[in-house]
Amino acid sequence: MECSNKERQNRLIGCCKSRMDLSYRCFVVCILCISIFLSGPTKTDASATWMWLGAASLGAASVGRDTIPDGSLGHQTATQAPPINSILVDPETLCQRFPGLTVEQRRVCSSTPEIINMISEGAKVGIIECQRQFSTERWNCSVIGDVNNPFGEVMNTGNKETAFIYAITSAGVVYAVTRSCSLGNLTECGCATPRGQPSDDVVDDDEEWKWGGCTDDVDYGIKLARKFVDSGDKYSSSSSLSSPSPPPSALSRPLTIKPGVQEMNLHNNEAGRQLIKSGMKTLCRCHGVSASCSLKTCWKAMPSFKEIGDLAKSRYSEGVEVVVRTKKQIRLRRKDRRVRREVIASDELVYMQRSPNYCRTNREIGIVGTTGRECNRTSTGSDSCDLLCCGRGYNTQVIRRVERCDCKFIWCCKVKCRVCETVTDIYTCK
Repeated sequence: MECSNKERQNRLIGCCKSRMDLSYRCFVVCILCISIFLSGPTKTDASATWMWLGAASLGAASVGRDTIPDGSLGHQTATQAPPINSILVDPETLCQRFPGLTVEQRRVCSSTPEIINMISEGAKVGIIECQRQFSTERWNCSVIGDVNNPFGEVMNTGNKETAFIYAITSAGVVYAVTRSCSLGNLTECGCATPRGQPSDDVVDDDEEWKWGGCTDDVDYGIKLARKFVDSGDKYSSSSSLSSPSPPPSALSRPLTIKPGVQEMNLHNNEAGRQLIKSGMKTLCRCHGVSASCSLKTCWKAMPSFKEIGDLAKSRYSEGVEVVVRTKKQIRLRRKDRRVRREVIASDELVYMQRSPNYCRTNREIGIVGTTGRECNRTSTGSDSCDLLCCGRGYNTQVIRRVERCDCKFIWCCKVKCRVCETVTDIYTCK
């Protein structure tokens, strides 16, 4: 007799509690399994995407599709994990049954089960950085809680926002994998062996130095991320007309996607990865008596993910509009005829069509609109009430707070404070 959802839940929770000596990674997998099982057994959706792992790990994912504008910031709704049938908590079985993974992704996952945690972490940091970069703009990287399209139909439109999503999440996977290598959480990789000599601004010609420390193995991170992330579009891509067709089970995206979108996604995936590689820094530590720095030990490290996000945002602002060339094979080239002969750089973001109007709610394509968003009445930037509210005007709400302030300790033994009242004006879009 099959056990009920409640019984499975209690059994899994008991398993997690009884193994408090498990590593953090195993604990995350256990909790993720519970979140999947609680939804009950239904058919797996083959068109789901791996990016939902990041949204699900966030717990509450930005502004949801069920948000009801009430004159304040939108309420957050939890992204629902896709339901699958009851399975044992086994890494290989877990990889085979995760929805939205292609055959190649399942193969990579089975050979390296820890990658599920890294994919989840990479997608999560990518989503967080995306929402930080666009927090004051009309499109704020909202996650709508749809397993098939976590960001709505913007995933399939081929515009600048699509380009940024693919670049930042791909970079997030590289970042998570590389960091795990440096921390020793993966047996297949570790610290890299750097080559060459640091730049002159780091080490002078007359200084004695040597490579040491732990250099981030970003090449391994790129290799593994490329193998996992790209397969979602590579298997369904028509970039090579002579390439053999993959089995139907390998397709993770609908076949109705416009020609060139897969090629665009693959390019933007690579652009996000190249941002990390080009942003590698050389760090050094001095050794010697009284910090004399008679010897420097140097290593290469990834930049912070905030810096990666800033670079990706600048590439977004300078995005290259492309058109599809379908002679013999599908290729992307610049739409601007004046610079069409220029090769598209590997770290440039490309898009195929203009962005839609993000001012008003359009649930069919996953646009939540700007109603209820907080704006800055005195700003002239993207967070200004004029721009963010799209000319609809804004509501003003006066918030009064009474709290203790200017507290002083009086000997002995009491604390004396003043009562302060602050008045704050909050502006939200109509």
